Amino acid sequence: MPSKPTSNSTKRTPSSQGSKEPTTPPSRAQEPTTPSRAEKPTTPSRAEKPTTPSRAEKSTTPSRAQEPTTPSQAQGFIHTLSPIKKANNKSNIPYFECLVQTSSASKVRAVCYETKKRTTLHQAYSSKSPVTIIRVKRLPSTSFSDSLEEYKIAKMATITPTMTEFDYNPDVAYSIYSVQQALDGDVYKTIDVTAKVVNKENNKHPIVSKGKQLMKTECVIADHTNTIALTLWEDLIDAVDCGKTYKFKNVKLDHSIT
Repeated sequence: MPSKPTSNSTKRTPSSQGSKEPTTPPSRAQEPTTPSRAEKPTTPSRAEKPTTPSRAEKSTTPSRAQEPTTPSQAQGFIHTLSPIKKANNKSNIPYFECLVQTSSASKVRAVCYETKKRTTLHQAYSSKSPVTIIRVKRLPSTSFSDSLEEYKIAKMATITPTMTEFDYNPDVAYSIYSVQQALDGDVYKTIDVTAKVVNKENNKHPIVSKGKQLMKTECVIADHTNTIALTLWEDLIDAVDCGKTYKFKNVKLDHSIT
């Protein structure tokens, strides 16, 4: 292939026409190195697309990273504040629990292993004043809580007085059950039940609990759904008569109810 351009150039150099033609090859030689064609593969706009800042920022959006660390809170009135108890396991960790009324008719259960916080909650409980508890953690549902939400009050939780748009409701802490519902209910659940006393022991039985002697007696109550045993303690023993119907409040299920 190189022999052909050489013969053409030697034949046309003597003539005036041939002298003009040799100036045309540079234009043809420049075609392969035309800047526009060589620059296309390295066009900045195409090279920058994979590293577009908008795409890189989506995966590190600060709002998503902060969500798990946002402290939760519970706000409302304190009900049924328990004494300090010990866990029923090898650890015997002391704790207390309560119900927090979060609206005019709803509540959640709260448990706390930092027993010093009970003093602050007891003040709110006694005065029936609302509080805000910051740093509470939602706990998984258990067989003891039924559909009631449960929260753990953290060690670093803060408890402060607050204002609410709803009033203290003494009835929100209890659930009215029939006798059959009480039989089917979760152990340790606190309920109300309206029933007739169909049988009652005449004798009182002394029980020693935490170094203190208490008196109790057994009775049987019934409604249209079923019958169940009920343990009466201290003053309630003489306040209840066989054959009469009562609304028993704040009773705890324990297979039989007490």
